[in-house]
Amino acid sequence: MEEPEPEPEPTEEPTEAPIDGEPMFAISAHDGAAKRAAEFMVPINEKLLVLGLQSHNLFAGPVRAFKADRGGQVLLYQPDI
Repeated sequence: MEEPEPEPEPTEEPTEAPIDGEPMFAISAHDGAAKRAAEFMVPINEKLLVLGLQSHNLFAGPVRAFKADRGGQVLLYQPDI
């Protein structure tokens, strides 16, 4: 029976050089396992969750004025567990 591979730890040093003044990140792109491990380092009550709420049958107000195909809102939520 093979032993499971250990969970990758997020790196403390940026792994990629900045491009045109963009910030460097501690976890490189396409490293989903390290991103999930880093998510566990922040308590849930310190996170902000953003939900996009769309209405596909709303045809009045700003939707009509801007000739958009749908309307909606953005909901920002901070858990308190």
